[in-house]
Amino acid sequence: MRSSGLPPYDDKVAVGGWYYTATFDDLNSVDSNGNPVQHRGSGGVYVLGDAALVHSQTDARRRLGWFVEAGLGDARVNRFGSYVGSGLVASGLLAARPTDELGLAVAIAHNGSGYLDDRRRVGVRTNTAETAIEVTYLAQIAGWLAVQPDFQYVINPNTDPLVRNGRAFQLRFEATF
Repeated sequence: MRSSGLPPYDDKVAVGGWYYTATFDDLNSVDSNGNPVQHRGSGGVYVLGDAALVHSQTDARRRLGWFVEAGLGDARVNRFGSYVGSGLVASGLLAARPTDELGLAVAIAHNGSGYLDDRRRVGVRTNTAETAIEVTYLAQIAGWLAVQPDFQYVINPNTDPLVRNGRAFQLRFEATF
């Protein structure tokens, strides 16, 4: 069992929200002096679901899970107005490494209407969304140490049609003392 401290569960649904109290520039609207309209606060909402699809009858650590998540932000002041992601996580694929996890996911961030309107207004082409396809493997090296390489292929990086699709690699370490 990974040492994240989370109790085991099969299914979860979560709903939440966030709110920043600062003042933000509108991405598209300007006042009579040509300055961005100011908005007090910025918020959003999200929902996520996590479910176990397959359980091993012989080893509870072997399972296949699925997740989906979606969120909306204030498109007047946030570049990305919506997000959706989904993926699969398999644990215990190798009998000798029952706590390791293999993950595959897709995440899509959509530009908000304020940002898209501004890009059209100033004559700058933009794609509507950026998509990331991810594969990762979490290896529990010891009870206190996990290593997680992660590879992502990004389609339409920064939603800029002039930027080629990209690749990103990271190596994450998780230590519990």
